Amino acid sequence: MRVQVAALAAVLAAGGSVGGYLTTRAESTAHAAHHVVLGQSLTPLPVYRAYRFGADVGTIHATRDQRTFTYAGQAGRVTLTQRRPTIGLHVRYAHVRTVAGRWQIELTATEGHAFRQDNGEFYAAVIDGKAFTLFFVYGSDDGTNFAIGAGPNGISRTEAIGIARSLTTNVTVS
Repeated sequence: MRVQVAALAAVLAAGGSVGGYLTTRAESTAHAAHHVVLGQSLTPLPVYRAYRFGADVGTIHATRDQRTFTYAGQAGRVTLTQRRPTIGLHVRYAHVRTVAGRWQIELTATEGHAFRQDNGEFYAAVIDGKAFTLFFVYGSDDGTNFAIGAGPNGISRTEAIGIARSLTTNVTVS
């Protein structure tokens, strides 16, 4: 029994599959499950395929098929992306909360079930000319399927709420 528990712990820690369920490394969330009423999308959130995040301004030179955006939360840094957006996410719910002491916006978008990160590519959500690393969320309690902010893109509570309210009519702040 002790060997089975140790093996299960190793699989869970590394990310893998247990009993048909996919496991990934993710920070534990302390919020309780709740029913979310979807609001209206106010403006599509443009998402670009990203080639490089947070590079020094002088080290990146975009080709004609690429462009750069300021890397949100990091002065003097840019993100290199494809020239045109891959998709525009229609955000219908946003949850603004802290993760490890930094503000994050978790999003539910209409395209959430079709647009998934399964090909090893990385994406940036662009808001007001700033690129945010787009995180794909799986198995959340409230049905969110994307997140921005926290980690590499430090934003203030006020900025996070403002961004969320510019995207959808239904915003929760906790």
